[in-house]
Amino acid sequence: MVSSLGKDVKVAICSKILLNSPPGELIDVFNSIRGIINDDDLLKNECAPAVAEYNLENFHQVRQDLSNPCLITKYNHLGNDRFLEPQANVTFKFDHIRREVSDIQPADKLYYSDDLNKWRKVVQVELNKYIEKSYKNSGVGVVFVYDGQLIICIESHQFRPKSYWNGRMKSCWIVPPYDSKASTLEITGTVKLDTHYFEDGNVQLKMDHTYKPKCVASNIGNMAIEVIKGIGKSEDAYQATIQETYMAQIEEVFKQLRRSLPITKTKFDWNKIHNYKIAQDMGPTA
Repeated sequence: MVSSLGKDVKVAICSKILLNSPPGELIDVFNSIRGIINDDDLLKNECAPAVAEYNLENFHQVRQDLSNPCLITKYNHLGNDRFLEPQANVTFKFDHIRREVSDIQPADKLYYSDDLNKWRKVVQVELNKYIEKSYKNSGVGVVFVYDGQLIICIESHQFRPKSYWNGRMKSCWIVPPYDSKASTLEITGTVKLDTHYFEDGNVQLKMDHTYKPKCVASNIGNMAIEVIKGIGKSEDAYQATIQETYMAQIEEVFKQLRRSLPITKTKFDWNKIHNYKIAQDMGPTA
């Protein structure tokens, strides 16, 4: 059946499947497709753009041979699969399929103004503290400069395939340039969650929410602190929302599966179950 499909149809189907791979499972999905279509050239060449898009959209973490951990995003993409690591101001080549870093070189220029670079550095210092506190050993946060403003990208994941679950949380924040004449700064960000549970089933949960915290400070250092505080409070609120939503969904599911009260219309006191059993055992036998 697969062999009867045209090349363009195969590419479209495979690309869509790859783009919808659950967190931590892109390589597994890639290899599964590989076994089905039996066409390595098509998969590696024609479907490579989908793999690259997946890595860009999901802020893939890279640490190999870099002084600082970095993320693969459209905000630091220089073209031709080359990316900027802004903290050390170096560029590197990234193989999207192998997920390998190579050809690390000092950047031949600063890609933005000195004022934006100063603002980026101050915010990155505070972001590093936040990542260490809230996402230690699992998260990476990087401040990029894109279209004349700061873009803060955060990605954290836990992949536990042996326990049949994988999860990723990421957020992206737009931060305007610092203005010493203004004491208020509004940032905008979206937090996204993507989880997959696959023991005795296949359940995926995707959620996202947008926040617009306002930051107030009198100097650049304090403003950077307030920016990261705003992000932290927003992500805390998001986590609380997830928990509330999850519990509400569970309650709704159980309402559909069972009666809220037994036929007697009275709640069963589970704490007295042992007393009920004893009374039954002590009762007269027929």
